[in-house]
Amino acid sequence: MHSAAAVQRLVQRSTVGLGRSASAIAASRTLALAAGVPITLRATPTSTSAYTNRFVAAAQRSFSQTAVPCKKKKVTEDDDHADGGNHPAPKAADAFNFEDTESRWQRTEVHYLEKFKELKRSLSGGGGAGDGDGGVDVDAIGKTRVVQKSGDEAGDEVPLSQLALIIPRAGGRVVELRMHNPASRKAITSAVQTNPLFQGQQPQLDPNDELVLLIRLGGANDKTTSSAAAAAERLRRVHDLANAWRTDLRKATTRRQKIHQGWKKDKSVQPDDLFRLDRELLKGQDKRMAKVDATEKDAAKHAERINKR
Repeated sequence: MHSAAAVQRLVQRSTVGLGRSASAIAASRTLALAAGVPITLRATPTSTSAYTNRFVAAAQRSFSQTAVPCKKKKVTEDDDHADGGNHPAPKAADAFNFEDTESRWQRTEVHYLEKFKELKRSLSGGGGAGDGDGGVDVDAIGKTRVVQKSGDEAGDEVPLSQLALIIPRAGGRVVELRMHNPASRKAITSAVQTNPLFQGQQPQLDPNDELVLLIRLGGANDKTTSSAAAAAERLRRVHDLANAWRTDLRKATTRRQKIHQGWKKDKSVQPDDLFRLDRELLKGQDKRMAKVDATEKDAAKHAERINKR
């Protein structure tokens, strides 16, 4: 006959070993009752119950507690991409090393020198603002200033477009000025004669309509007007390209100045050194600007030589 303690231990071991299956529990209880021993079954979680508990806990988790996967950091276009590639990184320990900005300045210089070469080739090949087909610039004609006098009093100055309709005729060589009032004919005629755009030409009255003045744009007069417009356009292209170069140089300078302000904020560089840093930086920029000035001057001379042809 088993002792009570022995039966108790036997029941507990069988319960653990058999994983608390229904048959094990029943056998244990039968043995205990036969021995007349009260038993206390130890609650031992099984792998199944543990799995079930974890599943239920996960199901009960609120959405606010659910872990959110980290988003990938959006790749933004860095300024380095805009100016052509990577450059050295500035370091506070070597604050007076301007290799990062020099690199950007140099890349900008190479870019615009190539652009100026292309511009020179373009200017040499022609292509100005003039209309080779004899087109009429209605806006330019309409801006002609006309002085309307009343007796001996000084008259008011108004644009030609307020006194007449400007109508290019077929072929583009003749412009029709359809006056709103025939009394304006003398003032319009005087204004057209003094406007360099018409090279002293005198408008002719249309024999079939007293409200119409005719201006013929052709021959040497038209060629002169077109050439002047083309010359102005060439110089404008030179100056625009040079100004774009200067703007990009200043962008690189500003970028480095912002880094200086960061060093000032975290006190990684002394205040006296910061003043010297900005001064040296601007000296470097001035040298690069001198290169822009020289290149612009050379290109402008090239344009002027073409204008004299």
